[in-house]
Amino acid sequence: MGYSQTKIGRLAVIESTWGATADAAGDFAELFAAIDCEPPSLTLTEETLTIDGLRSSFEEPTHLSGSRMNSTMSFKCFLNGWSNGTPGATDDPSLAMGASGTSIHPIGLLFKHALGGHAVAAHAQDMTGGTTSAITHAGADSITNGHAYLLSTVTSGQNGVIWVSGESGGTITPAVNLSAAPDSSVSPNLYAGHVLYLSSGQVSVPLAFQYQGSDANSLVECYDCSVTSLKLSLSPLGPPELDVEIAIGSWVAKAGVIPGAYTNQFPTVKASLGTNGARLMLNGSVQQSVSMECEISCEYANALSHASAQGLAQRVCTNRTTTTSLSIPASTLHTDLAGPGDTKGILQLDLNANTPGNAMSLLVPNTVVRESSPIGDSDGLVSVAYTLGADVYTADTGSTAPADTPFRIAFL
Repeated sequence: MGYSQTKIGRLAVIESTWGATADAAGDFAELFAAIDCEPPSLTLTEETLTIDGLRSSFEEPTHLSGSRMNSTMSFKCFLNGWSNGTPGATDDPSLAMGASGTSIHPIGLLFKHALGGHAVAAHAQDMTGGTTSAITHAGADSITNGHAYLLSTVTSGQNGVIWVSGESGGTITPAVNLSAAPDSSVSPNLYAGHVLYLSSGQVSVPLAFQYQGSDANSLVECYDCSVTSLKLSLSPLGPPELDVEIAIGSWVAKAGVIPGAYTNQFPTVKASLGTNGARLMLNGSVQQSVSMECEISCEYANALSHASAQGLAQRVCTNRTTTTSLSIPASTLHTDLAGPGDTKGILQLDLNANTPGNAMSLLVPNTVVRESSPIGDSDGLVSVAYTLGADVYTADTGSTAPADTPFRIAFL
């Protein structure tokens, strides 16, 4: 008798349609994109319907099988970039949100479904130089306000990330200044990518997940799935990690195949070290953060239907909340302390910026303190903890999203 082992298997994801349990070929198997994660925790439920009716004795009453829509899944994973090689001038970041497992960026899909908004910008090759606060370009390529771009700097081996707050007359104004002046000798010298941003809009389709166990008898596919929580955890010494919580609308267990080599289409984002291009900026200054967590939470209302297989026609997102928690060594305590409602300026976090195609940047352009800042102890250093929210922001030129959106993540 064989037993399925927890550390052997595969978890993968794809965008689906509400109520779908297979693609045209009869299975989603050839389309799913693998996720680099720990073994998932699956709580697969099926509602029990019971009427405590009359019976001849104290035997069990009649039980009926109900809906499977209250199932859940959680797992922890690493972050992955959107390109499995250094992007060239003609690479299209939009392929990272395509319909094929060979190009789907699974981590990008999770953020898209949590934040609600997604946009793509093309690479540019006409950056001519400039300063840390004003990057110049020749104007041959379109620069999109609100987007992020990755570029080389004059510091050897170091790249930088800019979020375009405005562009006029061939000069780009970044939301946060670069740490070193741009270097125009590299082509393409403005790497773009795809941006996931906080939106009040609805993601029109759900996710589907496939869990393949260690043998051919251990396959579970989950449909009509929605992201309920993403928590990004970082420290200056380790790789970024993402805790994921999923609401499942329907599931089925069936025969599968013995998993082969676990192939991740995209490379893992490296440790949050300066040598890899990591940088945390708050209110224009580099922050010596001891730890950082960023959480996106989603609330949903269930739209029910008699015609839906498990009674769920669609989930409607009724609220999205983003919080960023920082623990920072205090240098000037009387100014470091902040209370609820105080603003802390623009927050920008760059990860692995020295590897185009495998870099990430997070921008909260107008942070506001949600909770008081207690004094703590971080390995012998007095520290201040902030819990920050994303407040209204209108300083970008133009208002076409992702410009002026209060919370953004870019894979570059």
